[in-house]
Amino acid sequence: MSSVSWRAKDDTAYVTLQGAKRNALSRAAYHQLGDCLEEIALRPDIRFVVLAGSDGIFSSGGDLNELRDGLPADYLEDYLLRMRRSIIAISEMDKIVISLIEGAAIGAGAALAMSADIVLAEPAARIRLSFVHIGYVPDAGATWMLPRNAGFAVARDVLLTGRTISVQEARQSGLVSRVAEPGGLPALLDTVLDELRIAPPQSLILTKRLINEPERGALAAAIAAEGAAQPVAAASNETSHLVAAVLDGMRRVGRADEPSASSPHDPQENRETTCTTDR
Repeated sequence: MSSVSWRAKDDTAYVTLQGAKRNALSRAAYHQLGDCLEEIALRPDIRFVVLAGSDGIFSSGGDLNELRDGLPADYLEDYLLRMRRSIIAISEMDKIVISLIEGAAIGAGAALAMSADIVLAEPAARIRLSFVHIGYVPDAGATWMLPRNAGFAVARDVLLTGRTISVQEARQSGLVSRVAEPGGLPALLDTVLDELRIAPPQSLILTKRLINEPERGALAAAIAAEGAAQPVAAASNETSHLVAAVLDGMRRVGRADEPSASSPHDPQENRETTCTTDR
């Protein structure tokens, strides 16, 4: 079972995706992430949020096992809630969010990583938004983020082909902020945090708002449109066959747990907290 936890150290919250299926973003994991972000938002001592995966991978994307039988009846309502508590919350929170891409960021995992204010990656990492390969459409704000960050030509190429792109290409296209030297991702993170700490907190908060607020409605509208289109895609027999084939193929090669797509501290600090949800 996938889970999301966080711990505080000084002025920074470290949020970790972890668990089964290579940190897959199941519905429960999304809501756990939302719980974490809500807890962090209430901490005035925290200025920065670092979002990373465990075991050398950011996230393998959505949990395909949840899609074997198609989308549930409450899909759209739950999807919009999940996105409001994760992708939109990251954009709106008065903390600077930094994502660390190790290994791979696939599908919705890639969109989540790229929703951060600053995206750092190791040189060997790879990114793939392969929703179309299983008959679904991009979601988690991908259809808004990619054209905005990389331009329409690159966005069409990446989203329509579902191909894997290197971090170097992602950096050149504007999808990744900086690429570390081999083995240097922790050092790069420390450098970025030190650079950010030069500015007073209010300056960073206001600057983030000025960057994001003019297009806040556009992001929400894109997410809503993605959610409305997904049941149409899911209704195709071809889509259900593609999902089943991918899952069966992974089981045959022994990878059934890997989806394809996709200052002094107070007593709570440095303690890892697993966020729970009853949703």
